[in-house]
Amino acid sequence: GFVRRPAAWWKSFRDFHTSSKPRCDGRAVRVHDLTVLMADCVDLYDLSANDFVKEMVERHPGFYSRMLKCYYPEGKDWWVGHQEQLEQHLFDYCEMRGFSVPKKIGKENVSKPMKPGNLYPKTIARVEELESYCLTRFYEKSSIQC
Repeated sequence: GFVRRPAAWWKSFRDFHTSSKPRCDGRAVRVHDLTVLMADCVDLYDLSANDFVKEMVERHPGFYSRMLKCYYPEGKDWWVGHQEQLEQHLFDYCEMRGFSVPKKIGKENVSKPMKPGNLYPKTIARVEELESYCLTRFYEKSSIQC
């Protein structure tokens, strides 16, 4: 599987849900309750990305870490790469499993640029403080078995 750094996940969550109508139709419920998160942020869509993330991590401290615990329970052997290095980590995994893969693949289906709005260093630091489990478990090595 692949994970994102927590601040990037929160910003992506905001950008996805402000790109059109809020997508809270009940299908997002899995082992964590993402619909609660979506319903709680509707009043924040007009905020800047930085202010949205600041408010949501205070309302839901550690949410992303808890979500990852559901996807990757402790006590099992998981290979986890980082979305920030998706291509390289995917190649590493394929080689580790013995699959032959080309070293470079042309870019296809490239995402549209995210909405403008940067997160301030203070906001990123607060997110990382509240999501320390994620950083400790998934970001201590470049790509990991956890």
